[in-house]
Amino acid sequence: WSTEICLFGDTNVTDVLSDSDSELGGLEQLERGSTDTLANGCRAECNAAKRLAKRLFYLEGFKRCDVARHLGKNNEFSQLVASEYLSFFDFSGLSLDKALR
Repeated sequence: WSTEICLFGDTNVTDVLSDSDSELGGLEQLERGSTDTLANGCRAECNAAKRLAKRLFYLEGFKRCDVARHLGKNNEFSQLVASEYLSFFDFSGLSLDKALR
């Protein structure tokens, strides 16, 4: 399943991502003052969260220890990334104890 939930108020995704710009590369960085963010509301933030979650899940340019650091930040963008990250897991057909392992 996929979520289209945007939890953003006045949070600027470029500010949230600024500490990981060197790890994300050009495709993941959003330009400051982008009209996409303004024109599409939270669309740019949702798309950025999905892309980052996918890269974290598949460890594309990240180490395993980087995942918790990115998902554990206490801000709305990181919460959205964490929600998207969890959507990559498939627990269907597993008992609760096996899914938790």
